[in-house]
Amino acid sequence: MFCHARSLLRRPNITLTTTILRTLTTAGAATYPEIPLLQESTSYTVTPPIKPWTSRHLPKRSISMITHQDNLDLAFQVFDYAGKYHPGFSHTHATYHSIIDKLSRARAFDAVESLLSQLSRSSSHIKCGDDVFISVIRNYGLADGDDSQTCDYTTILGGFVSRGDLVNAEKVFSEIFDKGWSPDAITYTVLMVGYCKQGRLSDAIKVMDNMEYNGMEPNEITYGVMIDAYCKEKRSGEARNLIDDMLDKKFLPSSTLCWMCERGELNEAGRLWDDMVEKRRRPHAFTYNMLIKGFTKAGNVKEGIRILEEMLDNGCLPNKSTYTLLIEGLQELGMEGDVDKVVSMAMASREVDADSWDLFLHKIVGNLDCGTGALDRLLMENAT
Repeated sequence: MFCHARSLLRRPNITLTTTILRTLTTAGAATYPEIPLLQESTSYTVTPPIKPWTSRHLPKRSISMITHQDNLDLAFQVFDYAGKYHPGFSHTHATYHSIIDKLSRARAFDAVESLLSQLSRSSSHIKCGDDVFISVIRNYGLADGDDSQTCDYTTILGGFVSRGDLVNAEKVFSEIFDKGWSPDAITYTVLMVGYCKQGRLSDAIKVMDNMEYNGMEPNEITYGVMIDAYCKEKRSGEARNLIDDMLDKKFLPSSTLCWMCERGELNEAGRLWDDMVEKRRRPHAFTYNMLIKGFTKAGNVKEGIRILEEMLDNGCLPNKSTYTLLIEGLQELGMEGDVDKVVSMAMASREVDADSWDLFLHKIVGNLDCGTGALDRLLMENAT
């Protein structure tokens, strides 16, 4: 016997979540070839577990017997016997689904994990359908009624979203509410990302509205996703409203600023920056770097240097990325004198980290022909 039903009952854990996600993300087309059951179960006496046993045993008959069998041990014996001992019988996706659904309803997650692992490493490359995963997650996490299982649902939800399968993503999302749990901001945002990727902005808006109605505050990532979607649809008014809402809630719209800079919309980025300053939001190094990158990419490195000055004046410590953006941008334009200025500003701040020093030594002093002179000049300038 595979194992007794009572020994299969256990609390689900991250291993099962990983197994589900791994099998889900490798699942392909919705066609399911028939394959024999893998020979990993313990052998039974070669007699049918239930009598009468039909001589012409078809998958539909096996599914019916599994579904209507109250005894979990016998249900699994029917599945195992049919696949291993009945002449000419091969299990299908549907028969696997029936036994996995039976086991998951009984919280027999060890056995579920074993079967999913078999499917994922099968040499016949059987592909597990989405309905199998819906069956598992519908029953998963209820052994202790633990609300922390929401994060596992979010993982599965993300798997469907990454495949563009919003039908099953919606089913997973609904399952969370059916269990009486409350999705967190990340769960809501994952579904919104899926809608936005498919151009379904109206559905994403409904999710955000429901999110706020249910008392869950959007986070910075949520705002960024929606602002990006509004901008792509050329709905600048709604995007602007969300930006104002972000600033009022003391969020930094770093992802939005990055989006604007990447697209060369520096005027809009500048206005957003001014709004941040006006509302006394203190940007961090990443935010400064995004703005510097935008201006250097547009060939306006001088403005990048001005932003570095502002960064130092505001007590925000530049990092290696900050200096790399400016130095490489200046060197590409042949503005070596300004490179020295950037390094001098860094040294004058007395706040140069080890990575930045490594950059200076390799980018500026690394040339043996002129590097010694450059180093002497920088040291002399900052010694006075």
